[in-house]
Amino acid sequence: MFDFKRFLTDHWNNADHLHSFLATYGMKYQRATLYKWFLRENIPAEGFAIVLSLLEIDSGKPVSIAGYMKDPT
Repeated sequence: MFDFKRFLTDHWNNADHLHSFLATYGMKYQRATLYKWFLRENIPAEGFAIVLSLLEIDSGKPVSIAGYMKDPT
């Protein structure tokens, strides 16, 4: 299991911050969509690939996600 809630809050804290981050790179997501990600504690696969790629571009280095894995038990 992947801890999407912690991933989202660690990087953006809330949907408005994520919206601003995505807009910086020309990504036009509706705020309602991003609120759903936070509410559902999940990101669709395409959205996850996009935010990971943009985080890597933004930081200039690969993004480590292994620490967000949860014990499945």
